[in-house]
Amino acid sequence: TVFDREFMIDQVVNDYIELLEKHNASKKEIKAVYKKYWKYDSVRMSCVKECILNKEYDQALKYLDKCIKLDYKDQSRYERDIEMKKDIYQKQGNKEGYREMMKVIVLDFYDAGIEEYIELKNLYTSEEWVKERDSIIKQINSDWLLCDIYAHENLHKQLLDSIIRSNNKSLLKQYTRLLKDEYPEQLLHMYRVAVETEAEYARSRTYYHQLVRDLRTMKCIDGGDKVVDEIINKWKVQYKNRSAMMDELSRI
Repeated sequence: TVFDREFMIDQVVNDYIELLEKHNASKKEIKAVYKKYWKYDSVRMSCVKECILNKEYDQALKYLDKCIKLDYKDQSRYERDIEMKKDIYQKQGNKEGYREMMKVIVLDFYDAGIEEYIELKNLYTSEEWVKERDSIIKQINSDWLLCDIYAHENLHKQLLDSIIRSNNKSLLKQYTRLLKDEYPEQLLHMYRVAVETEAEYARSRTYYHQLVRDLRTMKCIDGGDKVVDEIINKWKVQYKNRSAMMDELSRI
């Protein structure tokens, strides 16, 4: 296969470079080999790592820019290249470059989380950050990261709006404790819509258990007792033929 062939060539080229280095070949000779086999990932990486080892950071950054042009469609390689650039900027004490790479990580990486966001935030003064933060928030596509950021920044109204917009019950459950004292009515409304929709399709004890858990959560929110009683009374009429469901509801 193509993959096996590339792997073989990778191995041979890297062995060849090692051999050249062992026999004190000139930098020019080694560079020529790198150039010839540049399209192979491990060749590119050994070239970059060699520069980092020799503290030739500017050269390593130039090579990494070339790598990124080839790797940007492959998420894991692209992420690795950006991380390497970030580490070099950190070593150089280049704050501007470090910030830029952290921005790319927060905005472009699928697995970026609140830790990366905080690392980026720590590169700014409090005054600088307020302006920067709003620009970054506007560009974030992940509901999960956005909600984590709003929670971290104590922006509770924005957090609530984001959960409503996402219509994601997992997010609602995650932030119930944080928001229930400030926004009890809104949370109860979201739970009510969720459980009533789910009850229509629930047909097994597993689902009924989950509904009961959600109703118990609602009872912990101010005004929840009244809403839960209304729902249960409605279901006792609507779903009276579902004996397993009636059994579970009697446990609340």
